[in-house]
Amino acid sequence: MRSYLKRVKGHTGYWSCERCIQPGVACEINSNNKNKTKKKKKTIQFLELDAVPRSDEEFLSYCKSDDCPDEHLNGHHDLSPFLDLNFPMVTGFVVEPMHTFYAGCVGGRLKGLAYNPNEGKLSSSQLKQVDERLKLFEKCKPLEFERHVRSLSKSAKKYKHHEIRNMLMYIFIPVFSGILQEEHLENILLLQYAMLLIGGFVNEPVSQDNLRESSRVLKMYVQQLKQFNYPIRPTTHFASHLPEDALKYGCGIEALSAFVFENFYRFFRNTLASGNLPLEQIRNRLVERSKYLLPTSADGMIINSSMQYEIEIKKFEVKTSGQKILVNFSEWKGIKKMVFSDFVLTNRFPNNVCLFKNGNVVVCSDFIEFPKMSNNFLVVGFLFQTKEHACVKPYLSTKYNTFIVSKLDERIGEWNINNLLCEMYTVPYKLTDYAKLPDITLPNVPNRWFTTPIRHTFL
Repeated sequence: MRSYLKRVKGHTGYWSCERCIQPGVACEINSNNKNKTKKKKKTIQFLELDAVPRSDEEFLSYCKSDDCPDEHLNGHHDLSPFLDLNFPMVTGFVVEPMHTFYAGCVGGRLKGLAYNPNEGKLSSSQLKQVDERLKLFEKCKPLEFERHVRSLSKSAKKYKHHEIRNMLMYIFIPVFSGILQEEHLENILLLQYAMLLIGGFVNEPVSQDNLRESSRVLKMYVQQLKQFNYPIRPTTHFASHLPEDALKYGCGIEALSAFVFENFYRFFRNTLASGNLPLEQIRNRLVERSKYLLPTSADGMIINSSMQYEIEIKKFEVKTSGQKILVNFSEWKGIKKMVFSDFVLTNRFPNNVCLFKNGNVVVCSDFIEFPKMSNNFLVVGFLFQTKEHACVKPYLSTKYNTFIVSKLDERIGEWNINNLLCEMYTVPYKLTDYAKLPDITLPNVPNRWFTTPIRHTFL
C-alpha cells in the first residue's frame, strides 16, 4: 500500500527500500533440489547495514538518470498526488510493525524453523516437541488474549499477526529452550529485545539510549543472519529502520502499528452489503453511527452493553486521575474476579499470577475487601521464593521483569491491591512430560515456571 501511495518500487524491487539508498542483490536460495533443469529460486536481499539514508527533501531525485542509478521512483511521469500537499514522502510513511516486523521479519523466521532446511528447519522430533509445548500452553492463555498459538509444524504459514506477536513477546523462551541451538535462540531473542526497547503502545517518547541500543540490536540480528547464510529479505532489512519512526513520532513503535485497526475488521465486513460503491456504503454507516450510536473514547467501537459503558467511564477516570481504579468485583461458584480497565485478575489459573511493585511474584488464591464496602482489596496468595533469569543473552531478562520462578511459599500472605504492578503470563518451564499441566498452587514441588508481564497491564 505504501508503494502504491508513494508511486515507488514495491518491496521486492531492487531499489525498494524506502529509508536508505542501496540496490538489492538477487541471490539464489540454496536448495536441496537435485533437478538441474529446474530454474533456481532467487530473492532480493539488502546486505548493507549502513547505507546512506533517504530524505524528504531529495525524494524527487530518486529516479534513474545519467547521474543517478537509483530507480526508487516509478518515474517522473508517475508521481504521487501527496507531493502536491508537501507531504513528507520518506518519513511521513511509517514502517508499520505489524506487517513489516511481525508478519514479515518474525513470521518469516518461524516459517524457516518449520519448513525450510536452508533457514534452520527443526527436525521432525524437535517440531513434535515444540507442538507438544504449544498444545499445553493453550491452557495457560490469559483472558486478555483472544488466540492461542497453534502448532508450528502445521500452522506456521497460517499464523495470524497476534499469534506471531504472542509467540515472540511472551512464550518464545519456554517453547524453544532446550530445542533450538543456543546461538539461534539468542539470535531470535534479539528481535524480542529490540521490541522491548522501542515497542509498546504508549504515547511517550523512547529514550535516546534505547533508540541507539535498538538500532544496534537490529543490525546485529541482520549481521548474524548473514553469518548463518540465511537470506536478508526486504522485510527483514526494513525492520532495522523501526527506531527511526520511534524517534520521529515520539512514541512506542507499536503505537504506530495496525493492530488497533484490527478491531474494525468485523465492522467493515458487516457494513458492506455488496461490492457496489463500498466507500459510499462505509461513509453512510459511519454517519449513522455518529448520529445514533455512542462510540467509546478508546477506538470508536460501538458500546453495546452497560458493562462496556462502565469500563469506558473507568478508563477515562484512570487517564484523568493517574490512579488504579477497579471497575468491577464479582464472585461466582468460588471464582473471584477483579476487573480493571485493561485486564482481569482472578483466583484461578491462568489469570491468578501477578507482580507487585516490590518485585514479588504472587499466585492469588483469594481477594478480601477490607474494610467492608470500602472498595479497598487485599490480595491473598502465595509467594514464589526463587526468581532466576529467563535469559542472560542477548539481554538480562530480569531487567524487564521476566523470570523463571519456583519454590512456592507454604505460608499464605497478603498484599494491598494498590501495590499491584501488572498481571503475568505464566507457563511451565522445561517439564519432563508436557502431557499434563501441573498445579501452580502446590508448594514443595520441583516445578519451575516462566513468567513475564502482560505488557499492556502495567498499572
